[in-house]
Amino acid sequence: MSELRCYGCGNVLHSNNENEAGYVPAKILESREHILCQRCFKLQHYNTNSEIQLVAEDFVNILKNVGKHDALVVYVIDLFAFESSVIENLSSYLLDKPILILANKRDLIPASVKDNKLKTWIKSRLNTLGISHVIDVILSSGQTNYNTDLIFDKIEELRNGRDVYIIGNSNVGKSTFINSLLKNYSNFTDKLITTSYFPGTTLNVINIPLDKKSYIYDTPGIITKNSIYYAVEPKVLKYILPRKEIKPTTFQLKNKQTLILGGLATFTFKGGEDTNFTSYLSNFINVVRCKEDKKSNTFNNLVKTKNIHPISNNINSIKDLKTVNLTIEKEGKLDVVISGYGWLSFEGNKQELELQVPSCCNVYVREAMI
Repeated sequence: MSELRCYGCGNVLHSNNENEAGYVPAKILESREHILCQRCFKLQHYNTNSEIQLVAEDFVNILKNVGKHDALVVYVIDLFAFESSVIENLSSYLLDKPILILANKRDLIPASVKDNKLKTWIKSRLNTLGISHVIDVILSSGQTNYNTDLIFDKIEELRNGRDVYIIGNSNVGKSTFINSLLKNYSNFTDKLITTSYFPGTTLNVINIPLDKKSYIYDTPGIITKNSIYYAVEPKVLKYILPRKEIKPTTFQLKNKQTLILGGLATFTFKGGEDTNFTSYLSNFINVVRCKEDKKSNTFNNLVKTKNIHPISNNINSIKDLKTVNLTIEKEGKLDVVISGYGWLSFEGNKQELELQVPSCCNVYVREAMI
């Protein structure tokens, strides 16, 4: 009998071990109908996660395999969590193959920001991060179907009858984007691939027919270990990942003032002229201002009493955070980014800053997005 695969994650279905990817109870497997594995069923109906994850070596091998094929590569990045959605050494894996960029989650970025400005910023930022073989950049939103018609037309134009590979890290919205295409354009299947807030949803390459000879291949994402996503338990992600347009909040800080950013990070203005800092965070994240000398006690008390959101079982006190000190040498509008969590925007003018973030989390200074 031919092997059956889960239409959600692409894994071979079996009833041997419920802790392995592709498990489904034997009675369901015997039906031989279109089947979701137990893990995908829980993700789709109950939004619960398992601990099955793709390892980095598998992810790299998939990217190298994509590089060997004559196909169009569509690279989905996350406009909100930009740095944590960039795949390190991507150009080397793809052998400098041209790439179409889909900058997803446009709906989270304030509508007042012009699309052309965002596209220019994306190209510049990607070039800085070592990704220069970009054919075009299209802003998208899998949630609102923003630019879906344009994306489909551009893919048809650029693929020229070839297969299409969709690549991107976990949580960038690949599965939601493909579901959006299927809903609008595909008559090949009424089954939609699994989507969820949790990292590592797609485990194997999933192929979706474009026509009789070519396919879209949805490659699995990998959890970015330099992001705050890796520092917290899955249930906390719903507070970190924005679900609607971010509402910027501006704070005028003086020396030795601190912003406590939820129960996961702090931002301290240690030196320089009074500066306005505008936060771009999920609307679920509480921000509390205090003096630097009261920072530790305030943070610890807020976390202990659960009077701030989000909080994580992995961060019980400020001692569980690492310290990152920054001296701002550049002038002009800049962002300080906490990877996966958001950013604070300000005018650079030789400020001294101190951030405390989870140990795995990277901090970046970049030219301002907005």
